[in-house]
Amino acid sequence: MILDTEQHRFQKFVSDIAGQDPVPHKDSPDQLVVAIRNWLQTVRPKWRLPGGHVYANYFQDFMRQRHELAKTALLEVGKLTFLDQVRLIEDWLEVNTI
Repeated sequence: MILDTEQHRFQKFVSDIAGQDPVPHKDSPDQLVVAIRNWLQTVRPKWRLPGGHVYANYFQDFMRQRHELAKTALLEVGKLTFLDQVRLIEDWLEVNTI
């Protein structure tokens, strides 16, 4: 899956992905989450996924709680490594399921 902030912006600087159509998200986390959900549903049609708005709402909930989760883990949000972020998400998902 290829994502970009705007439709066809990638063509200005990338030729290696010719023939693929990036999905624009306009720097909107909600649109990005919905695009990823829709892509997953396409590549895994047997999965029965809730609508993208459900995942977008869960993402918003996580983001609202992220600072507190980081504080509890003795971490700073601005200095999270990828693994730190994954662990915060895992901790959050233990009590917030879809």
